[in-house]
Amino acid sequence: TRTVYHEFKSVIPDAEETEVRSLLARFLFVEDDVFKPVSVLSGGEQSRLSLAKLMMTRPSLLVLDEPTNHLDIDSRSALESALRDYQGTLIVVSHDRYFLNNVVNRVLVLENSTARIHEGNYGSYIEKLKNAAAAVEQAEVEAREVQKQLRFREERLKRIQDDKHPVPPAVVSMKIKGNILLPHKRAKDSGTLLAAVIQQDCVDHRHRMSQSKRHCRNL
Repeated sequence: TRTVYHEFKSVIPDAEETEVRSLLARFLFVEDDVFKPVSVLSGGEQSRLSLAKLMMTRPSLLVLDEPTNHLDIDSRSALESALRDYQGTLIVVSHDRYFLNNVVNRVLVLENSTARIHEGNYGSYIEKLKNAAAAVEQAEVEAREVQKQLRFREERLKRIQDDKHPVPPAVVSMKIKGNILLPHKRAKDSGTLLAAVIQQDCVDHRHRMSQSKRHCRNL
């Protein structure tokens, strides 16, 4: 029966037993687990053994797709530790934010048919997005305040101009027909106020004067 020890040693055949067991311990295979048959390993244990073998080949590029799926906490910790010590290029796709924050130092952002690199882990990328959103919101608030101030100044300037150049009322002159005051014509100069104030006693006085003159001529 092929054991964990023999499966792992097949990758590094020249290694001594103490070195093999030390390397396996990094992937949580300690004491009797080292000699456990591969056929009875759990899903998490098999993933750890596969990763341990892969790391011993020292690849320059390592591509992992959801590597923490079906791993218990101890297995995840072992995986994170091994990947942090990995010297090559690691490309990993994962929905495990905690894992990404502990392992990656760059984020490839694919958005709107474009690709860009964020320097930092996933947490710093999310923080950057929040800061950018807050900056946009603040800019919109400031823009609305500027527009409000501009509208206020425009209205104030209009009031000042209206006070300096008031629009005169439409005033008409009056003429008398008998004892009735009638509109005559619109003033040609809209800036000139025309008013006809006709007092009834003045009209009566002229009427009496006219009658007196006629009476004198009759005498």
